[in-house]
Amino acid sequence: MTHYRLNPAVLFCLGLAILGLVLAQWQWSRAQFKEQQIERATTNTSLGVGPGSRSALGGAGLGWLQDRSADSLDQKTFLLKGGQWVAASQIFLDNRALNGRAGVHVLTAVRFEDGSIGWVNRGWAPKLPGSQGPVALPFIQAAVHPPNQATLDEGIEVVAHQSLMRRVELSENDAVLRQGALWQNFDAKAAEDLLAKLLPKETLRIWPVIFWSTSASGEGLVQQPPRLAQDDVAKHYGYAFQWVLLTLVALFFAWKLGRRASTPEA
Repeated sequence: MTHYRLNPAVLFCLGLAILGLVLAQWQWSRAQFKEQQIERATTNTSLGVGPGSRSALGGAGLGWLQDRSADSLDQKTFLLKGGQWVAASQIFLDNRALNGRAGVHVLTAVRFEDGSIGWVNRGWAPKLPGSQGPVALPFIQAAVHPPNQATLDEGIEVVAHQSLMRRVELSENDAVLRQGALWQNFDAKAAEDLLAKLLPKETLRIWPVIFWSTSASGEGLVQQPPRLAQDDVAKHYGYAFQWVLLTLVALFFAWKLGRRASTPEA
């Protein structure tokens, strides 16, 4: 009779199998999320921007509603016109590549005429990799790419997105993840805390999406909102399938190694 025995090699294979399942589920959920975004982009009607309507977001066209969800806004287009930039709110999201070049996404909050606040991804700017040294210092201090109020007064066409394409975070230390105005990822809670310091007397009403500018601003920034295609969805399903295969292989070796390490009874 053969006994099955747990040993370090078996435990390692079981851990690898669990990791494979977790990553497969994550890739599957990413595929479904992108499918929903593509569906919204093709079925949702535009609000605030169109041949017969160019109403301003945060004003008479589409004012703040407490129960307005990110899903109801996602992939829809708007016109931002009027209001004021909260200039000191500048945030740079690091390690965002464009056409093979390293750079940052430039985010600035805008306070609309109805008092609500929205985060606007004004565009992409080049920046060499790294969060230390003279290259990073102007971004840490928010000393570059200030917003132009005249651009907002003229009107900016934007598209709403729930996601800012988060990058993997290799640390849980806030000092590493957010150095001054240079952030690895957009953190809604940290962004709200920043606005609370800048607008201490305001009751913050923040729109639950990021508005990506699609209008050329003349500020040296490149406007390129996310463009999703079915290829993006298929890619995630493919990754999920690969992780499932890894899980099966790991389980097979866990079974095999346990049997090989066993001792038959006399």
